[in-house]
Amino acid sequence: MRLNVRKSTITHHTTLSFRSATLFACLSAAALMCALFLGGCGPRGHQIVSPTKDCTSCHGEKTTYGTTAHNDALHSNNTVTVSTKADKVSVCTPLFTSADGTAYTPILDHVENVEGGKVTLQLDDGVWAICLDNGDSSVGQIVVVSSDESDSATITL
Repeated sequence: MRLNVRKSTITHHTTLSFRSATLFACLSAAALMCALFLGGCGPRGHQIVSPTKDCTSCHGEKTTYGTTAHNDALHSNNTVTVSTKADKVSVCTPLFTSADGTAYTPILDHVENVEGGKVTLQLDDGVWAICLDNGDSSVGQIVVVSSDESDSATITL
């Protein structure tokens, strides 16, 4: 018994499989790059950086903008209460990477333990980022603290 297989059919299927594999590899690489960009070095949710580390390890040098706080920043006296399901809250100084204050890199100042879903922070006057550390990203709230403010702020993270 003899199989009647044309050479062109085998070549066509091999070429198609190679093209499919190449396309799959390219799309996978693109998806990985997007995930890395969004994970920690995007405009929001940057990972919390130690004050002894240089943030340029994952991207080039960025322009920074003083202590400009965004309009959504909370204003508080020196007492800030945080409600969260997390067991720790990171108190950071924000390094603003946008002129309007909407993007920042949180630089760790200290960590506070949360008990019973709440923690009360006593902060010095200045601009702070109160964050939850998610490893390669973070969520947080900018708070402008001034002893001249009459009200304290409450944050839910």
